[in-house]
Amino acid sequence: MKHKMNGSESGLSLFELMLASVAIIVILLSVISTLLSVRNLQRLDSEINRAFTAAHNNLAELKVIPAADLLAMDGVGFDAEGLEPVPNDTDDLPGEIVVTSNDGLYHVSTTVTWTGVRGRQEFILETYIAESIK
Repeated sequence: MKHKMNGSESGLSLFELMLASVAIIVILLSVISTLLSVRNLQRLDSEINRAFTAAHNNLAELKVIPAADLLAMDGVGFDAEGLEPVPNDTDDLPGEIVVTSNDGLYHVSTTVTWTGVRGRQEFILETYIAESIK
């Protein structure tokens, strides 16, 4: 005996229900993937901001040191709050100051190297400082 469906008994077939379920799962996975990517980008942004702040603050401190004393700062390490130094770092600090001199003109760079959300990262700020003309 066949059963006829009238207008009030209409609905989704099993195939349509499975297709809709697959579509919902794909959309949910895409949303979750996007949220995880955004979270990682926010963490990376925070790491870069911390590296910039540490490098900038140390560079600002170096600008007030007499130029003749800058070479003594070459190779000095500094901390960058919240950042992990790379493995096997000799001073266990993520930051390092590098100073070179050429006839009274000093090239000063502050480098922050850390292990973060995307592996090994490096941030460098550089400037030149000249001896005062008397």
